[in-house]
Amino acid sequence: MSYHKRARRLAVSFAGIVALVLLSPAHAAGTGTITGTVRGAGTASETVVYLVGPAWHGHAGKARMDQHNLHFHPHMMTVVRGTRVEFKNHDHVNHDVFSPDHEGFKLGIFGFMQHRDHVFDSVGGYSIRCSIHPNMLAYIFVSPNPWAAVAGESGHFEIDGVPAGHWKLEVWNPNAKAAPQAVTVSAGGTTTASVTLSQ
Repeated sequence: MSYHKRARRLAVSFAGIVALVLLSPAHAAGTGTITGTVRGAGTASETVVYLVGPAWHGHAGKARMDQHNLHFHPHMMTVVRGTRVEFKNHDHVNHDVFSPDHEGFKLGIFGFMQHRDHVFDSVGGYSIRCSIHPNMLAYIFVSPNPWAAVAGESGHFEIDGVPAGHWKLEVWNPNAKAAPQAVTVSAGGTTTASVTLSQ
């Protein structure tokens, strides 16, 4: 193959790659990312950062929280309002799952490899407990939309696929609080936010 033919083929291939990038769902939908760090009082890994904005009408789906070695796994999770959460027992002892928060629920006692479900319809934080083992504790935060994230041990959080526009960033932590803040997301861009927890 001649040099000129190879050059033309490479140019066509490169143009195709560029077109795929430009037409990818993230770019086509005009979305961006919000990233940042949680600092201050309270436990960063028990902090949810979420966005409030236009009403979301997507499908909630399902999620699962397991019971293993007398602990809930994960310790902290976030779901969209309307999500059905399955609680599955991986221990060779009986467990119970209940929450006193919002509408409140109690799923009763169930054994090894059995499960119980609950649909979470109220936005906000739920403490998840077992009446048989009082030391077991987890949290589920119900968000009004999919744009929410649990901060890591270091406090870092990242929310991907956020539609471009103006949003209010809010924070939930079972033992601390933080002021809401306005954020602007640009298509294909990254917005940085800093969250400070206080008692």
